[in-house]
Amino acid sequence: MVEKEYKLPIENIDEMASKIRSLGAEEGSRNHELTVMYDNPDQLMRQLDGRIRVRTITQPDGEKKITFSFKKPLVREGIKQEIEHETNVDDQEELEHILAYMNFSAVSSYERFRTTFIYIPTNPSRDEDTALHIDLDEFPFGNFVEIEGSNIDA
Repeated sequence: MVEKEYKLPIENIDEMASKIRSLGAEEGSRNHELTVMYDNPDQLMRQLDGRIRVRTITQPDGEKKITFSFKKPLVREGIKQEIEHETNVDDQEELEHILAYMNFSAVSSYERFRTTFIYIPTNPSRDEDTALHIDLDEFPFGNFVEIEGSNIDA
C-alpha cells in the first residue's frame, strides 16, 4: 500500500482541533503512542532508506494496540508518499524475540500523543475514497497536524 500524507507544524493545538471540528470531522480519542525503530548491525534499514517499527498505542482507558510496520519513502517533499505494510501484533514480547533472532535491535524511539479525526468531504469530486485522516500530534518538541488520504493531492 502507498500512504500519502502531508505534515505541518502548528502553534496552537486547541485552535486547530476547533477548526477541524467545525468542518464536521469525527473526533477520536487522544492516545499515547510509543514508537520504536529497529535495524541490524549492517544497518539494512538505513541502506534501504526504510524503517521497521513497533508502535504501542495506549488508549485513555488503558487498552493497548500494538502494530508492526515496514515503511519506505517514495517521495519526501510536499505530499509525502511511502510504501507501508502494517499488521497488528498480539504478542509484543514474541515479536521482539523474532526481531532479536534476526539480529534486529532498537535503534531509536519517540513518544507522542495523537488525536485522530476522520473528515469526509460533503461534495467529493471523485468516485474514489475521499475520507481524510487528520491527526493532531503532540511531541515534546512541538505540535503537528498530519493529513492523510488516498487522494490527498486532489
